[in-house]
Amino acid sequence: MPRSMPRHALRAGSTAVAVGLLTLGATPAGHADEVPQTLEFSDYGRTVEVEPYAEDSYSNTLDATSAVNKGSQELKDFTVTIDASAFRGQLRLVALTGMSACVSKNESLLVCDGEKLNDGKPVPPGGLVDVGFRLRTLPAARAGFSGEVRISAEKDGAVLGKTGIKAAVADLGPVMDREGQNVVGAKPGAALSARTGFTQFSASGLDGVYVGVTLTQGLSFTKEFSNCEYGSMGSDHGARCHIETPVEPGRAYDLDDFPLKLDSTARHDEWHISVYGANSSYPPISHTHRGDGPELRLTERASGSGTLKLGDTSGSVRTDNIADREVLGATVDGKAGQTVRAKIGVRNNGPAVVEQWTGSEPGEDGTTDVKVTVPPGTTAVDIPDLCRAEGTSGNEAGHRIYWCNQPVDDGYFDVGQLTPYDFGLRIDKPSALAPGSVKLTNPSDDGHGENNTAAIIVTVNGKLGNGSSPAPAGGSPGGSGGTSAAGGAGTPAQDPAPHGPMAATGAGPLAWYAAGAAAVLAVGATLFTAARRRRTS
Repeated sequence: MPRSMPRHALRAGSTAVAVGLLTLGATPAGHADEVPQTLEFSDYGRTVEVEPYAEDSYSNTLDATSAVNKGSQELKDFTVTIDASAFRGQLRLVALTGMSACVSKNESLLVCDGEKLNDGKPVPPGGLVDVGFRLRTLPAARAGFSGEVRISAEKDGAVLGKTGIKAAVADLGPVMDREGQNVVGAKPGAALSARTGFTQFSASGLDGVYVGVTLTQGLSFTKEFSNCEYGSMGSDHGARCHIETPVEPGRAYDLDDFPLKLDSTARHDEWHISVYGANSSYPPISHTHRGDGPELRLTERASGSGTLKLGDTSGSVRTDNIADREVLGATVDGKAGQTVRAKIGVRNNGPAVVEQWTGSEPGEDGTTDVKVTVPPGTTAVDIPDLCRAEGTSGNEAGHRIYWCNQPVDDGYFDVGQLTPYDFGLRIDKPSALAPGSVKLTNPSDDGHGENNTAAIIVTVNGKLGNGSSPAPAGGSPGGSGGTSAAGGAGTPAQDPAPHGPMAATGAGPLAWYAAGAAAVLAVGATLFTAARRRRTS
């Protein structure tokens, strides 16, 4: 599904228009013997489609750039007129933001000062001048209505040149026209309703419509309609429905509400609803089953359409649920010149799921990234794929600082999920050995800040560089046991915290990973049916 996007994209692809090259020239008064200056407009070869105007869209822009004076004289004291009177009642003509060169005479007519279009200066021979405007649909606009925008240039009452641009109001079919709901401070278990409506923005009707619904992981349906299929949509889950009710051109309709519930893992969640004129527009869905409730229905809205909204209708929910992301350190022992394995990581202890990234693309603005500081006296020689050296884009060896992220294709950090980072550290200078660290880089929304940092301790014969023994738990809350590479004795650290790292069992890395796996399995048994999601666009 496309995402709430989140969420405001530039929609110039279907509506951007180049009015063309202006070839300028005019005969100055009292110089009839000179070649007259003329303004020639290049032909424009296609019809511009004007989409319904929406406040959250930057569409409906017609650009007229690259106006060239090909005459031998400076061009001044001329005007450019943009006339959309053929669309009166359908479209409104608007100057681009900040374009003081143009004056609106009425909703269909702009008159622009030619010199002001050139920053208040005459246009020299071969000089450029920019012209731009918008076409916006009015509430009464009819899909498919077409006509011509006329453009002309005048000087001293004489027409220097003119042209026309063909335009039409886009025929889009169902267009959403209801705003979504944004809920803050809800609690897990709360009931919600996802509602939407649309206008049939088309010159023709439909025998029925298709509806797509997407829910993020913390939301679930409490009622399933019999004319809908429910299943997985990648890392989302949702429904695809078919309503066999005819819709008429220009009419507005509301859908029945979709009853929803906030699950125990809910934190920051979203729902999205789209309406289509054909089933080919559906998002892919798998592992489906048919609903067993009443049919999803349409109800015509007598009051007419609301504010048109390009894209889907979406809603967001922010709960007071928290997530505890615990950072796991390591204590390992080895010999001079030996490469030991420091198995560190981060785990979500719940109860809430954590969104992995908040940017517009997977991997952008990660919420559970960690900073790894390599212990002094060692050199990082083997770096995990999920980590990159500070100041670089790769996982080169030999750096002091590394930044480690979650898997890019994983939309959520689930309850019980463990992300490990296995570093190979070579002991180069035993006398300089001191603790390194692993730290959560974005702890502001974490429910337990006391375990967001842990130590990475490398020792030789159990001793740090000054000959002292390392502090328990790596010298910080959340420290974790680890082991050396083959040939080095494992020295897991003790941890007094309830959700802390492995106790000293002598079991080495197998026990550390097994503990993480057990946590995942224990939580996974209760979350087996929950779909994991990636934000859509």
